Order: sequence, then C-alpha cells, then structure tokens
Amino acid sequence: MEKIANQTILQPLTLDRQLPEGARQHKDDDWMCILCEHIEKNEKDSKKILQHLYFTHHLIISDANDIADLKEYLKFWNKEYKGHKIEEYCTTMLWKQKPDGTKTEEDEKYYLLSDIVPKDKELRLNLQKKQVEIALSRHQFERSDKNYNRGCLYCRSVIDPTRYSYIEHLYSKHFLHLGKPENLVFIDDLIDFLEEKLSNLVCIYCEKIFKDRATLKEHMRKKGHKKINPENEAYDRFFMVNYKIKEPPVKQQYPQKSYTPRDFQESNPVEDDDKEIFENEDSEWSEWSEQDKEILTTCLFCVHKDKDFNELLGHMKLIHNFNFEEITINFNFYKKVKLVNYIRRKVHLKQCLACDENFENAEILLTHLSHENHTRCDIKSFDKPEFFFPTFEDDNFLCHLDNFDENDDMSDDSFGAVISEDRLLSINEDAEMLSREKFIDI
Repeated sequence: MEKIANQTILQPLTLDRQLPEGARQHKDDDWMCILCEHIEKNEKDSKKILQHLYFTHHLIISDANDIADLKEYLKFWNKEYKGHKIEEYCTTMLWKQKPDGTKTEEDEKYYLLSDIVPKDKELRLNLQKKQVEIALSRHQFERSDKNYNRGCLYCRSVIDPTRYSYIEHLYSKHFLHLGKPENLVFIDDLIDFLEEKLSNLVCIYCEKIFKDRATLKEHMRKKGHKKINPENEAYDRFFMVNYKIKEPPVKQQYPQKSYTPRDFQESNPVEDDDKEIFENEDSEWSEWSEQDKEILTTCLFCVHKDKDFNELLGHMKLIHNFNFEEITINFNFYKKVKLVNYIRRKVHLKQCLACDENFENAEILLTHLSHENHTRCDIKSFDKPEFFFPTFEDDNFLCHLDNFDENDDMSDDSFGAVISEDRLLSINEDAEMLSREKFIDI
C-alpha cells in the first residue's frame, strides 16, 4: 500500500470508451476527405487524398494544384457537405468507365467540384488572398529581423544578423545561387529543405543520390548544380513572384459604330469595299513587278550581275570563254543544277575547276582559268548527289534553269534520258546521307 501511495499521477485518467462517429481527432497537417471521415496522415502532398476522392467517391476537384491552401479547402467542404448531397455543389458527368480504366456497359457517375459554383469560387479567392497576406507579412519580417543567426550549410561559420546576409554568404563563399534575397520568402523553410537534401546526399538541382558527401559536392561543382532548378515546383513557394492573386480575365468591350440612313444613301459599302480590295491588289501586283525588275543574277565566275539572263550568258561566253548553252546542250535539268552548284562551290573555295589548284584570291583564280582555259570540267567531277544542294541559298541562276529548259525542243532525243521514279528515290536517299555541314549558308 505504501508503494502505491508513493506513486504520483502525472495526468488525468479517463475511462475507456468509443468515440462517437464524426468525432475522430485529427491534426491540422492531416488531409481530410470531403465526403467521409477518411484522413491521410503524415503526407507531404495531396496525391493520396485526391486518389481517395477519385477512386472511392468518383469526385474530381478542378485545378486542385492551383488552390492556395488545399487542406483548408478540404476542411471547408467537409463541413459544408454535412447534410447535403454531392450533386448540390458538383457537376455530374456520365462515363462508361470505372476509375481504374475498366470499360463498362452502363454509365458511371462522376462528379466535378469547380469554381463554377459561386461558393467554391469565393472560397478559392479568399484562400488565395489569405496566402498572399501571409507571404507578404513573412517577407516583411525577414527583411527587418536583425536577430537571425545560423550555421552555414557548407562550412562551420555562423552567419548573422540577417537572413539576407546568410544568402549572400552562400553565394559569395560557396557559389550556391538561390536567387536574390529580396525575391525570396520563407527563407528558414528553404534552408531546412536544402539541408535535408544535402544530408540525404541528394543534389538540389537534378535530384540524383550519391554515395558520400565528397562525391555530391564534386558533382554539384562540375555540373554547375549549385543552384535551384526552376523546373522543380517544390521550390515555387519560396519565391514572392508566385504569390499573385489570379483573377479571371476581363472581356474587352469594343465600341459599336452607329450608322444613320444618310450613310447608306451616300455610298454603297459593298461596292466601296470591293473597290478598295481591287486597288490594294493592283498596288501589290505593281510592287511585285517592280521587285521582279530589280532581281539580279550573278555570274558563275566573277561578281558581275545582270537583270537579263541572256545578257549574263553572253558575258560568260565573251569574258570567261564559257558557253553555257553549248556545254549543257545535252544535259537534263538535274545535270545543269549540279554543274552550276559545282562551279559556285569551286569559285567560292578559290579552286580551279579542272586541276583543283588552290589560289589566294578570286582574281588570281580568274587569271588562271582564262590562261589555262580551265573553265570546262569533267562531268565526273560534278555529276554527284552532293551537288543537288545549292552552294548559296539565294542563287538566282538556278531559278532561270526552268525557263531555259522550256525553250528547248522537248521532242529532241538528245535532250537526255528521263529519270525514273526508282532512280529519283535512289538520288534522294543518297542526298539525305550527305552532311549539311559540307554546304555553305549565306
């Protein structure tokens, strides 16, 4: 008896009894179901509670990730739904499929809770405003608090007296870039979050896990991962820019023009519109014709340009002893294209067409071509798939080859063999195998 008497009672005793339905105790950090007493405890995100709502109650919360405080949102609707049917606040949808994806013959009912309901819209807006107020209040405190001190994540230094000086220390001494201090909020939680990752040997940028701290530090240094990943949504709550009140867009009202009977008497809108359209078309065509007159074609060997293609051919025949019409008389269109591209490439590289000799500049090359009569080249040199591609993107000489061919006698057997579809396919395959790096872009 003395032993029992000496024992002290540390807390009041209660009789064992069962709690009534609806009186389950829960913490503020728990996720509550809207329609039943189910609770998800110790969960960092809303994934499990949203899965419960969908699989158990066929309920979908619209834009759940955009709700400022989903826990408070669930608590509100948990109280609001007591004594009410689910259809009173939700949109009903029929779908011949179960939540697990199994097809059904009969329609399954699903429910959508969204801000179409005025009460839901007001709740979301109020939660958003409350979240912004909390963030602004915390941001102001972190800017003015002069009693802060904490050990560095990397070294043994203790930094004080402000959180901003702590962020500056991480950047200046250890090159850990978390952003500008004035743009951050909930800095204590951010440092705790980073400290937990580093303690678990997890890279704060790519989330990879390493075997020891030295390997982790070397990885973050070499890969440039001493920073926050902007694509990681887990860091969004630490930046002030993400605390904005999202309001629905306002439709712009356009003033309506009023017409009087006199407006219709003076002019016919349809005729005026047609007249304006034709005037615009005429002006556009005139601009095009003026632009066509200004298109110049460059000689294959020098910088001489001419508007008339025939005049240009005469220039090459007279100055460079290169008779394009005579040389290509038995060429089909494709061989002409390859010949032009071949000459363009050789002249650009300052190489002789016949002997492949290199020269310092274009003038010496032209002198060599003229003296040695090396403007003609062997067909084997240019009859290759790689010369299907133009050397210069804006080579107008190639555009005249179509018109040049139209003047030829199509019935002449010497025009050249017709390329079959199989041959064209083979040419295309060979052309695709070539590297674009071999060709010059202007």
